[in-house]
Amino acid sequence: MSKGYLARKFAQWVTDFNSLDIPSSVVRCGRRSIVDTLGVMVAGGKHEKVVALGRVFSKSVGPCDVIGGNSTNALAAATVNGMAAHVWDFDDNSYTAILHGSTIIFPSVLAVTQAEQLDSDDMLKAFILGSEIAYTLGEICGHSHFLSGWWSTGSCGIIGAVAGVCWLYGMDEDAITSAIGMAAVTSPIARAIAGTDTKPYLAGNVAARAISIATAARAGLTGPEDAFEQENGFFNLLNDGNSQMSVLDQLEYRWRLENPGIFFKTSPVCSAAHAGIDLVARLVKEN
Repeated sequence: MSKGYLARKFAQWVTDFNSLDIPSSVVRCGRRSIVDTLGVMVAGGKHEKVVALGRVFSKSVGPCDVIGGNSTNALAAATVNGMAAHVWDFDDNSYTAILHGSTIIFPSVLAVTQAEQLDSDDMLKAFILGSEIAYTLGEICGHSHFLSGWWSTGSCGIIGAVAGVCWLYGMDEDAITSAIGMAAVTSPIARAIAGTDTKPYLAGNVAARAISIATAARAGLTGPEDAFEQENGFFNLLNDGNSQMSVLDQLEYRWRLENPGIFFKTSPVCSAAHAGIDLVARLVKEN
């Protein structure tokens, strides 16, 4: 599976997803990530900046729930809910790569599930699918993408969210390939956003953009199939030309939600600080 354009390979996996047998242990992992994300969204919904953003979007009308009780359209709901999920930096992290996948993918698939009047099983499957693709891309990139200054939560998360939304829309392989290509060329976000309201806001913005891109491809707009591999593509511009494509061979056999799994935070702070937090707690207990 490692040969060929990555956008096409991901699209093929999306279209084959219904035929896959998702292990029950992976389903449990997906549910746990959703419950955790809902929890931090509820907490984030009380943040004054999220409330202010929600107030602006409250004028839009639609069937999608915004944390805090309002209903609006899918793009607005994904924006506000995505910001709420990331505003306290309490959302989960993948052990596969340095990214918060759930904070992008869940608001996207939740909004589309409600907009399309689908059920919770559809949402769960779309979330699992999107998570696996986002974390696979993160593993293909390795840590160099993040360490070069790019916010991998956005650049990898949007690919997973687009894949999940495309599956919910029931799109065909060509349309999904275009959507993933579009997402890849619009994905880079510099980590200069750290420490400002822009960071949590962009979590919501990326979640909404995933819906917009998938909708555009659903309407027939085309995107570059070689968006990752071409000279001016994702890997050359955003990852120094590096790509560990061999990990694609494990896409149907190793579920990254389970192996290596997801880190759930005990404190609302960057995951890099948790090792120190755990060590201090251990020293306090022992002494």
